[in-house]
Amino acid sequence: MIKITNLESDSLNNCEIDNVQHLRLSLDNHGLDQVKECAQKHLYLFDRMLDVAVPLKNRQKDFSKKIRLKAELFQENEKQELLKIAYRSFTDDSRFRIPAPESELLYKNTIQYYMDQAEATYVCRYKDLIIAFANITFIKDGTVPFFHLVAVDEKYRMIGAALSLYANVCQIYAEQGYASIEGKISTKNTAVMNLYGSLGGIFKNPQDIYVKME
Repeated sequence: MIKITNLESDSLNNCEIDNVQHLRLSLDNHGLDQVKECAQKHLYLFDRMLDVAVPLKNRQKDFSKKIRLKAELFQENEKQELLKIAYRSFTDDSRFRIPAPESELLYKNTIQYYMDQAEATYVCRYKDLIIAFANITFIKDGTVPFFHLVAVDEKYRMIGAALSLYANVCQIYAEQGYASIEGKISTKNTAVMNLYGSLGGIFKNPQDIYVKME
């Protein structure tokens, strides 16, 4: 049996993880003792994440200049198209990193679980094909929209689909009066870090991601 766990705790000593075969652990502001403790429990550094916030007030003109492709709410009957893009996009993402032999089915089920949490989903199209989507949830008691899951078909990244999608969503929530929109980004993903930077994103709260896979 494989268990998937997103764990938050002040100390690993407070967590029963010895029998967990797959685990994703986020550590922030940790010291050498915690790093050693992770190694003893067969947890290995996989990624570093950052929180990012894009201020939205008084930014409408800036966002609209970056939009080449229009984003719109997706139709429920298009969900399979979104899943196909997602399955191709997250093979190296620590949220969906699953050991064999159950990997393919569990990988897909986990992505579906994440997508089912979306409170709004926007898509960009090119010649009537969906080429990118953004799942949005709301955090902080519903006051802040959050980029929950975003994927762009690799074949269309060079035409500015990612920037168009992010800028569209920022524009939409700016017009609705939200003060900011937030997300998380891997420091490995320099392209999207640069994209957030071009939108005025502010990075903070580095978190090291450890994974346990047996």
